Amino acid sequence: MMLSLLVLATASAAATDFVLVVNASVPDVAVSARVLRRMVSKQDCCWSDGLEVAVVLPPNEDDAMVWFTDTFTGLEPDVFRRYLMERCYRLGCTPLVGVPDLSAAHAVTARTPGAITVARVGEIPVGLRELEIIP
Repeated sequence: MMLSLLVLATASAAATDFVLVVNASVPDVAVSARVLRRMVSKQDCCWSDGLEVAVVLPPNEDDAMVWFTDTFTGLEPDVFRRYLMERCYRLGCTPLVGVPDLSAAHAVTARTPGAITVARVGEIPVGLRELEIIP
């Protein structure tokens, strides 16, 4: 019984809708899913105007991080975080930014040019805007 409640709670948390939000300095209002995957994995490091992408990641256990990795990487959160750190080290680019919670992710993203993070649908903080993802 306890296990089924845990599975049910996890499933309903995973069903929560999230969106990507960016710092106001980001020139792009929409990007294709393919381009976005390349940017967040640091295969491409910049927005259309050359501004470097700074990925601000919620904690691994946060529903927002699970949504992000499930949607855009297909990797487990801790695996993606290690991959990204190594990729940034090798390329010499801005590393990902880890934060203790989603509200800290929003604060860091709001003050970091080129930054991208996750927000709950309908709860986009002041200073950030939603990034439209074109299929």
